[in-house]
Amino acid sequence: MSSIHVCPLHVPKPNNAVTPKVSVVIPSLNEEKTIGRVVQKAKEALKAMGPTYEIIAADNSTDKTPEIARSMRATIVTPDRRGYGYVYLYAFRHARGDIIVMADADDTYDMRELPKLLQPILEGKADLAICTRLKGKILKGAMPRHNPLITWLINRFYKVDVSDSQCGFRAFTRQALEKLKLEATGMEFATDMLIKARHAGLRIVETPITYYPRAEGAPSNKKLQRRLAPRRMHPHLHPQTPLPIPRPRTNHPRHSTYSHSPHKCTNRLQPRHPHLNNWWNSSNNRLRSGPPTSQTTRHTIPFNYRRLPLRDENVIALTAIALGIEVITSSFVLKSMS
Repeated sequence: MSSIHVCPLHVPKPNNAVTPKVSVVIPSLNEEKTIGRVVQKAKEALKAMGPTYEIIAADNSTDKTPEIARSMRATIVTPDRRGYGYVYLYAFRHARGDIIVMADADDTYDMRELPKLLQPILEGKADLAICTRLKGKILKGAMPRHNPLITWLINRFYKVDVSDSQCGFRAFTRQALEKLKLEATGMEFATDMLIKARHAGLRIVETPITYYPRAEGAPSNKKLQRRLAPRRMHPHLHPQTPLPIPRPRTNHPRHSTYSHSPHKCTNRLQPRHPHLNNWWNSSNNRLRSGPPTSQTTRHTIPFNYRRLPLRDENVIALTAIALGIEVITSSFVLKSMS
């Protein structure tokens, strides 16, 4: 049976006889402690509302999470690779509803508050509804994955005007999803969605909710720290993957001080590490042989103090800086609580 590749930029709506009104997408990774409660609460809330629905669990777990979700009649899809944004893009291809809901499997968002989230969309007042924990209630022991720096940056440069940009409990129409043209596959997915929604002129409405602490035994925020681990290390730590360096100005006296000792640097720009001499010589000769190649060319990003250009590298850079600060501050908070 041949498989059809669907581009994540376009999400077609299947032409089936019975199409659900609401599709709830829940990414999960080893959430067997909480996935059952999350699916049950979602089913109860949607049954009380009345519209037809489906629940999709995008799962890459190694425990009993998919078995539990499947026993509760949830549709299981298995993304071919990991990544916060990629898992959602993969699940969106299988969603059939006119309204798509994003939720977490750790039971920190109460799915019984789903009617409050869907009400602005059902009434035609919003294209994208996002919950806010800061205007709602955060229970004791809950660690919100919120960084005020990210929210301030996107509000300052992109005029998004939200209070909790990192809240993962969201809902939007299928027409809005097709206009967003989402491409981000990492943790910048949530920020990229809001920026593109404002750029596309979509109506964004915030709904206050209650944020609950993680269940005992559920995966902690250390997963986020592992996702942020650098894939490319500094050459002093990993000489096999060197970072590009500027071409040395050997005609300048300050950069052309040589030494006859084989254990010292032969140039002041040379890395002061004995195992990097071969790498330095090969890189230095390659850079001297001609103009910089595409591997060493540094592209400058135009900056506007009133508004940053809508580019993926800007979104990723802003998110990476803010998430890095969040990881550092979260580690101090966890140590103080322990």
